[in-house]
Amino acid sequence: TAFEIFTGQLPYERSVSSEETLRKRLNGKPRSAKELRPDLDTALVNVLMKSIEKDRNDRYRSAAELKEALQKLPKQDY
Repeated sequence: TAFEIFTGQLPYERSVSSEETLRKRLNGKPRSAKELRPDLDTALVNVLMKSIEKDRNDRYRSAAELKEALQKLPKQDY
């Protein structure tokens, strides 16, 4: 995912058991991209967090839509 590409980590911490990992994904909040990478621009963090929203109506509808959102961001070196 874009979140993993920019942060180098998964949005949810993995647990010892797959059941616990699934529980975190269903009931927990994802880790903040800004906490994992404080150097990331706030606009990029917003795009990343939207890309992992639990409610699919709140996420980007397609990879093309995500790509468009990323292309609109100011150019920066990460």
